[in-house]
Amino acid sequence: MNDQISNQRLAPMHPAVIARANLAANRLAMKGIYYRVIEGARSFAESDADYAQSRTVPGPRITNAPAGYSWHNFNMAIDAAPFLVGTSGAINWIAGSRQYIALIEELTNAGLPLRGGCK
Repeated sequence: MNDQISNQRLAPMHPAVIARANLAANRLAMKGIYYRVIEGARSFAESDADYAQSRTVPGPRITNAPAGYSWHNFNMAIDAAPFLVGTSGAINWIAGSRQYIALIEELTNAGLPLRGGCK
């Protein structure tokens, strides 16, 4: 990865996840696209809090997986988003953008398919 924050978030992940994330990053770099790992490992308490959102706590729904049912709880999943420009700075949150589509494609090709709900 070209991003120190992403490297820190990848550190506790399963070695296979790290390798696949790096493979996707290298492939994307050849296209001039770079991304940040937004979240990797997630505790059961964090998953419970995320799951409660929109159910028992105000806010938008952000997950369909309660604690113990998320690959994040087992260091086997990442959330990622591309940078708008270059290797740092603002994140492109537009799921239909060229960068986002390329990110999903390369993560899937590297063995980290989309499981959540990036729509």
